[in-house]
Amino acid sequence: MLLCGLVLSMLSLGCVTQSQAQTTRTAVVSDSAAVFLEGKLDELTRQSSATDPLYESDGRWHLGDDSCKRCVLGGAVAAATIATRFPERGTHFRDLARQTVDRFIATQLPSGSFPNAVDPSKSDGIETEFAGVQIGTVAHLLDGQVSAATSARWARSLRAAAHYLIDADMTTYYVNGNINLGTTLTLGLAAQATGDADLQQAFERSWDFTLHPPERWKAYGLRFTKAPKRADWADGAGYLVEAGATPGFDAHYTQLQSSLATRMWLMLGDARALRLANVLTNTLLKRVDDSWNLDTSDGSRHPGSDLSFPFVTASLAAAGDCRPALRGAGGQFDHVESWFDRNLDPASLGDNATWLFYLGNDVATFAMLDAHPACSQAQAATVPRAKRR
Repeated sequence: MLLCGLVLSMLSLGCVTQSQAQTTRTAVVSDSAAVFLEGKLDELTRQSSATDPLYESDGRWHLGDDSCKRCVLGGAVAAATIATRFPERGTHFRDLARQTVDRFIATQLPSGSFPNAVDPSKSDGIETEFAGVQIGTVAHLLDGQVSAATSARWARSLRAAAHYLIDADMTTYYVNGNINLGTTLTLGLAAQATGDADLQQAFERSWDFTLHPPERWKAYGLRFTKAPKRADWADGAGYLVEAGATPGFDAHYTQLQSSLATRMWLMLGDARALRLANVLTNTLLKRVDDSWNLDTSDGSRHPGSDLSFPFVTASLAAAGDCRPALRGAGGQFDHVESWFDRNLDPASLGDNATWLFYLGNDVATFAMLDAHPACSQAQAATVPRAKRR
């Protein structure tokens, strides 16, 4: 009964025995993440002093740094996640998510694109796919919790963004593994929000292109470093190729790929996404030390030596209940909490927007794991083709 601590009491989940804890470890991590996420978002939205550069007012985020406009959507995802996890006190967070998304989609260009970060008059495919993932996630999380008019407004925005990505050849031009995977997820979320069968087909085409591009892009796609034999790919390892002087493996961006694959599994319930997350996670774990830092050296896009970054993806926790022998993620999230607490200091913060991005892209995903699809869904397909490195 030792696990009946403060977090579980706050969430009214009741006590679990030590034996039960072995089968609910993902839920425990998710609950801790939800409590941490709420506290951190409350901290970030309030202006603690006249000199505090990072705060929010009526959905308008003041960052003291305007270099990453789409990063404010991290705050929207975080707020929507809290509203879903804590419905009894979700009104404030639903309003925060709604106002943030509505302010952002007001900048959407007639092309359906979101603006280029440097020149707001220009369309930008990468900005659009990043924004589409976050807006689609908020629409999914708050489905039934916002007005029909709001849902319809978000669906129109997602439809326009999706058609821009298709028209701009983002589904047939290989940019990078993470970008093409994000484009695929945007299309899937747009299809989900609109019920548009054509967008669902575009999602399928983009999924196949991302993993198995045609001859022109033969240097890209999915590479197995250990070909899986199990249908859920739990025994394999691999990565999606990232560009660089020579296209290849990049640990930093493979971590982003694993976060996107996890989000796809959670939002769309797509077993293929968990399988991809499995091989990506297995590859990354070989580079994660005992302190939960990821070695990002010698990558195709980060070629330097002695590089590291915190292991922040929720892919390990997502796969945890489906793979009992997998390394536990409790210590990992403790490290994520510590990383935020050590570094999120407004007095010395150099890139406020990035913190909102990680809050919505990674911490919020940990908190979403309480409602992940059944593990059995990851067992139901044969191993598709993939190139061996």
